[in-house]
Amino acid sequence: KNDATQSGQVFDCQCIYPCLVEMTPSCTESTPKVGSILSSSPQIMQVLSAFTPKRFLNNRCVQTQAVEVRISNAQRELAKMRWKMNALMLSIGLAQTVVYACTRSRHALLTMRGMYLDLDPCATEVEAYLRVLLFTTLYIGRLAIWFLAPLHNDLIMMRLVMLLDIAFVLMEDAFEIAEQISLPMPAPVRVVLWPIVNLYLVFGFVLAMCHQKSTPMQRDMWRTLHIWLWLKIVYCAFWSTYASVRCGTVAWRFCFIPPMLAMAWFVSCPSLRQSYQANMLAFFEGRSQARAAAAVAGLVGRCSATEVVAQSAARFRDVELAELCFTDLADNVPNPLLFSLSSNAPMHSCDAFVSHSWHDDADAKWKALQKWRNGFIEAHGREPRVWLDKCCIDQNDIEADLRCLPIFLSGCQRLVVFCGPTYLSRLWCIMELFTFVQLGRKAESIEFEVVLREDHEEEDLQAVEEAFNTFDAQTCSCFDAEDKDRMLSIIHAAFGNMNKFNDEVVAIFRAAQWRNEVRQKRLSRSSSSLTASG
Repeated sequence: KNDATQSGQVFDCQCIYPCLVEMTPSCTESTPKVGSILSSSPQIMQVLSAFTPKRFLNNRCVQTQAVEVRISNAQRELAKMRWKMNALMLSIGLAQTVVYACTRSRHALLTMRGMYLDLDPCATEVEAYLRVLLFTTLYIGRLAIWFLAPLHNDLIMMRLVMLLDIAFVLMEDAFEIAEQISLPMPAPVRVVLWPIVNLYLVFGFVLAMCHQKSTPMQRDMWRTLHIWLWLKIVYCAFWSTYASVRCGTVAWRFCFIPPMLAMAWFVSCPSLRQSYQANMLAFFEGRSQARAAAAVAGLVGRCSATEVVAQSAARFRDVELAELCFTDLADNVPNPLLFSLSSNAPMHSCDAFVSHSWHDDADAKWKALQKWRNGFIEAHGREPRVWLDKCCIDQNDIEADLRCLPIFLSGCQRLVVFCGPTYLSRLWCIMELFTFVQLGRKAESIEFEVVLREDHEEEDLQAVEEAFNTFDAQTCSCFDAEDKDRMLSIIHAAFGNMNKFNDEVVAIFRAAQWRNEVRQKRLSRSSSSLTASG
């Protein structure tokens, strides 16, 4: 150890292996505290010190710290976007609710009976219709303000807006019952039906709030809101028709219905809601880099940057490609024996992160993998060590490894994309590519290998080129439907809709010039075929 120190070689375990030092428990409380174990073992420290040059450690230290800073900044960007969106939208919604409550109050400033309650039931003046239309727009408009405030994966904010609306409808019921009781001839049916319609909303929101995941919670929230609006429309249509027959003219009560119909249509169109939210996000945070960073932060979850980097360092593994054979990668069936072939590795020591689709042809992919491997051996004079999902993900704790995926990507020297006809249709593949670039890696660090079946090269090249031309992350799929829901929620939370995310991914394609490479290969093969036939 003394000799190593004198020769300028030191081992900075805190910098390279943050998991090896004493620290607060991680979010999963699974990060081992083994710093004291290593420090009490001079033999281990001596071996590690002797074989680790100082300049190599310093370089890795800078890389690790840079990743931690990027993750921390991304989490701050996401928190800032949420704060801006929530604060403004909730403020507007609450102000609108206060104005509405004042119009319903018996002591309203506009009239002694509120916005419309002093109207003659058979009034036909234009002012009567306009007042009711304005009142209903104010009443319904709060929905578009409140329920678009939470970002897609913000469970706390979704619960808050549902609780606020529950309080609102209960207040509305109290106003309605009090107003009916104060009339000389109250309508018992209205006193009963109005609260029943609102109680549906209350129970629906309570059930939605019980979900622990954002996608089902948001789905049930919007579904409850949609059904409640239609119940309101039916209720208003019934009383409006009754009033029209009684008065012999079109009752002003029909003006309750158009704003409700418009809101019911808005609520039933997810693409319209997402477009609205995307425009709001662009207004609050116009920088595409900030929204991309927020997407990376969403993958990490609620763990702090320090915790997730430490946990990733403890879980990071790689495998030597020479250890694998074709049957190991023929399918994606979990195999514990393959995990045992991989070993823990220092961050940034892995040669490549292998990104591929399990739905591409196994023979063609193995051939492309061996082609890349041979090129690496020729260039570096040794076997490559890679991160490969089937070998390096712990099947006993998949969720923890997936949370560490952004750090695993940054811990590899390069990303090797094995792109076959199905690669661009797999959402995990797209997220790997997107995350690698957003963590500061340049297009030059990404290697592109086309996966082509023997005797079907032209067909596969055409399919890959078409996939580039028609790329849409919304149509991508995952083996696990829950994974897709989670990633789509992360994308929607950061970008508002898929179009903005698609633009970011296509920009990566354009920078790497993969589409041109595929087109050139296809044209080259076509020319060769024509020459051979000639």
